[in-house]
Amino acid sequence: MARISTGLVALAVILGAATPVIADDTGFASMHDLRREKGKMCMTDHYHQGGGNGATKKAATNAAIKSWQDFTALEYGSDWARFSKAASKSISCSQVSTGYECNIEARACK
Repeated sequence: MARISTGLVALAVILGAATPVIADDTGFASMHDLRREKGKMCMTDHYHQGGGNGATKKAATNAAIKSWQDFTALEYGSDWARFSKAASKSISCSQVSTGYECNIEARACK
């Protein structure tokens, strides 16, 4: 069975039938002004926010980033939802009784 699967994969690659990469962009980003910045396309003045809580500051920051990415992906598609590519990032955290609470804000880029 493994030999058949390997053979089919090799045949697909030879014939150019490898799995295509599909962009995930809803098209709604074009509602905002966009500009090229450092090799990325970014929203010029539209910011998204995200918030999160966690037992540690790192956990709360990660939860806030996930919140930002999830909302941005829902609205514009996953192409825009990488916080690592975002511009004008702002992160603020405060200690609360259950640990930490963090809020982030950034402009989406792809």
